[in-house]
Amino acid sequence: MIEKEIIINNKNVKFELTKRDNDNVMFLLNGNEYKFSLNNIFNDYFVISKNEENYKCVISKNAKGCHLNIASLEAMISLPNQKRGRNRADDEGSLKSPMPGQIFKILTRVGDKVSKGDPILILEAMKMEHSIKANIDGEIKEIFYEEGQLVDADVELAEIKPLNAK
Repeated sequence: MIEKEIIINNKNVKFELTKRDNDNVMFLLNGNEYKFSLNNIFNDYFVISKNEENYKCVISKNAKGCHLNIASLEAMISLPNQKRGRNRADDEGSLKSPMPGQIFKILTRVGDKVSKGDPILILEAMKMEHSIKANIDGEIKEIFYEEGQLVDADVELAEIKPLNAK
């Protein structure tokens, strides 16, 4: 299980992703298990299920997050800062996730020397595998995730220490 956090009506709420495959995501929230099918996403709403009962979730985005309406219950949802490691977007040696997905395969280990363009790990997203490659020559300083873990877009996946760094 992977623990995640969202902000609902200005309160941090933790939930656990219990299962994910190509078409479904299962999660636990407040002791209740929900199922979200990627096949039930439409232009302005999606559907989640609890105990075989479906709930239509209407969503609208704004600058503060997403306004969500589920069966006449309304909430404002946003994500906490989920970046791991450093927060600077264009750091030399920082490898970011281009989109949400799952770490499929880690091809290197901390301490490995890599050249610019070498594959570091494989991210599975949108039913495709995406190779995350070294952006500089250097040494793997840190890998922030493990195989099988889910990641959000724009989180730091790994850090490469430049060869000339001390």
